[in-house]
Amino acid sequence: MLLAWFAWNLTYLVGSTGQSWGRKVAGLKVVNSEGEPIGFWRALGRNLFAMYISAPLLYLGFLWVVWDGQKQAWHDKVFRTFVLRRIVL
Repeated sequence: MLLAWFAWNLTYLVGSTGQSWGRKVAGLKVVNSEGEPIGFWRALGRNLFAMYISAPLLYLGFLWVVWDGQKQAWHDKVFRTFVLRRIVL
């Protein structure tokens, strides 16, 4: 049951709206190069890549945003996605 909820939240919601519940609270959105949601399959692949490649290697794939000019993690580069931050004034 918990696994199904995580899959729905991190894959279905991110794929269809660009935001999981946590991303919505944090003001973040995952989009493609046109600024649109990335779709279910791309969100699933991005999550699996992040879990099995970006994270196990000392989280270097996630830390890559510090040095990258486009502020993309490895899984963002591979799946051609961008994480946008909503600016609240």
